[in-house]
Amino acid sequence: MVVIFILSLSTRTQSFRLGNNLSGQYKRGTGMAMLVGFGNFSGVMAISFYRSQDSPRFILGREACLSMSVLEPHGRFLRQMLLN
Repeated sequence: MVVIFILSLSTRTQSFRLGNNLSGQYKRGTGMAMLVGFGNFSGVMAISFYRSQDSPRFILGREACLSMSVLEPHGRFLRQMLLN
């Protein structure tokens, strides 16, 4: 539960840091749109990963969440490099 709280806290503060660190109206708008878009896309993917046939253990869903958590810092670095 502590790990889930820390990860959710990180994503909440990430939007504020992104909005304050990008200069220019178009850069800030593009960065915030990417952040919201990827967040919404993860909800769409979760529907596919947490299937009812995997019911008690949800191995596929847990593997997908773990892989996304590992790839997230790389995406953050790539976004910073592209927008700055």
